[in-house]
Amino acid sequence: MTAQFEAKKPIQHKILGWGYVLSNENDRLEVLFEQGIKMLISNYKST
Repeated sequence: MTAQFEAKKPIQHKILGWGYVLSNENDRLEVLFEQGIKMLISNYKST
C-alpha cells in the first residue's frame, strides 16, 4: 500500500476486498471489512 488514505473513504484491498477507512493515524489504518475491523499499515516498506 503506497497511496494516501483518508478516513471515511472506501478502499479495495487485494486480499480482503472492499473496506471502509474508519481512521488513519501515523500510517495505521483502521478499516471495516465484511469480515470485521482490521488494522493495516499504509506505506509499508519491506526490506
